[in-house]
Parts: sequence; C-alpha cells; structure tokens
Amino acid sequence: MKVFGVTDLPDGAVLMMQLDAPTGLCAQGKSKVENGGFTMVFGPFKDSYAFDTKPYEVSALLTPFNQPDSVSRLVGEKGEHLTGDLVTYDSFVGNILDDAKVQHSAGFSDGISNDRS
Repeated sequence: MKVFGVTDLPDGAVLMMQLDAPTGLCAQGKSKVENGGFTMVFGPFKDSYAFDTKPYEVSALLTPFNQPDSVSRLVGEKGEHLTGDLVTYDSFVGNILDDAKVQHSAGFSDGISNDRS
C-alpha cells in the first residue's frame, strides 16, 4: 500500500511513518521529504487486509534526532524552531511534529493509494 502527503517541512527531513489497523496489523518505516511531499510504501504483508474497505490509520512523525544537518539547522537540534498546532513537546526528544494522521474508512482515499508498487 502506498501513502503520500504534502508538507511544508524542508527537503531531506526524515519522517517516521506508521500504519495501524484494528486487527493488530502494524507497519513502520521511514520516508524522506522531497519537493514538499513524502511517499511511503507499506507491505507486502503476511496476512491480507482489505485496505480499500476496512479502517486503518497512518501517522507521519518528525523528531529532531537523526535529521540531516540541513534539516537540523532549520528545525533546531531539539526541534525548538518547530511551531504550530501539530507540534508537541516531549521531555526526552524536544519538540515533535505530528505532521499527518489520516484515518481511513470505506469511501475515503485522500492521500492513500492501494497501488502495490
């Protein structure tokens, strides 16, 4: 399954991506911001899941650690330059940007593609 999104984060920013389904299906990975967008392909999965008709949630999270120097200079070493409604503070890592959280239910497909490529 392919997920894509648009962001104002700087090119090169590394996002932690997570896919969760009520069945306990969970997949994680990393995506890099390029030209104002990001793409993540989850799968293949051991067990099949009807992503086009069943609910699931996809999250994209930016933490200030392990970012390229060019991104760290803009967001700050502890994310201190991140601001906005999606930014939360964590005492261990600093500011975290929960850049996207998409819940899918039947008939909703914004930013979601069932393309298996």
